[in-house]
Amino acid sequence: MDKPFIVVNPMAKNRLVGRHWDQYKTLLEAELGPFEFAMTVSETDAATITRKALREGYRNIGSLGGDGTNSLVLNGFFEHGEPVAPDATLSILPVGTGGDFRRILAVEGKDLRRYAQLMTTGEPVEIDIGHISYINHEGQADDRYFLNIASFGMGGLVDRLVNTTTKALGGKASFFIATLRATFRYQAPQVTLTLDGEPFNQDRIFVVAACNGQYFGGGMHIGPEASVTDGLLDVVVMPWRSRFYHLSRGTTVYKGTHVNLPGVLSGRGKVLRAESDQECLLDIDGEAPGRLPAEIRILPKAIRLKAPLR
Repeated sequence: MDKPFIVVNPMAKNRLVGRHWDQYKTLLEAELGPFEFAMTVSETDAATITRKALREGYRNIGSLGGDGTNSLVLNGFFEHGEPVAPDATLSILPVGTGGDFRRILAVEGKDLRRYAQLMTTGEPVEIDIGHISYINHEGQADDRYFLNIASFGMGGLVDRLVNTTTKALGGKASFFIATLRATFRYQAPQVTLTLDGEPFNQDRIFVVAACNGQYFGGGMHIGPEASVTDGLLDVVVMPWRSRFYHLSRGTTVYKGTHVNLPGVLSGRGKVLRAESDQECLLDIDGEAPGRLPAEIRILPKAIRLKAPLR
């Protein structure tokens, strides 16, 4: 059915979405007309709610929250490795802390009204998504899909700090402060990488990012050449140097010029494998669900997104 269905994360925007839902609902109804919605009550609810809505016949699904909510809603489009409803569309309604995926969309600013309008007027675009197999925090093999970026190293520790502290300062400030804190705690692990079956890198790492989108961490331009329509992951490897080195060059990643720093390695491929004998935490679309070893692969044209791309 064409009637919009929105998955709402009431914890988004430092809990403001839940506190002021009546105002958000009124704004959305002005653009969408009548719509159905369900609020998440746990971290895994978004995928379950989405899957149930798709089974009930809804095909116009919106994700109201941050990058983590978008990622979990995306996971609800799939079950046992297959799409639940191949004709369904995903719409992004960004109100969360990070808001990194929206930066590659051709929508000016953060006006929620404009994103809501796209749920009814937008032309679907087939885009790539990622899939990652990894070890969760319970020590079990797990897997999930991602919309934007899967990384490991510093990013996983930053996520842990961001998601366990207040986000009242907003996305960029929250991630920047967490990055500073994490830099002083981080113990750089030795990681072995292969890309499309070939040796790619073996080094102590600061961060490795497998990019479908371009931005993470509240505006860091980690994959400046990445595209969600080219059927490839852009892999960026930033090796560990020293705490002072990374602090002094921290602004380069916001500009996308970090790829020109000595020792930074970039490559493109379809499958990235990563192993380490030390704990190395993952960052998957702003969430930290586990650790290495991991296999990350691109799934071309796997989801229909109702939004224009830049």
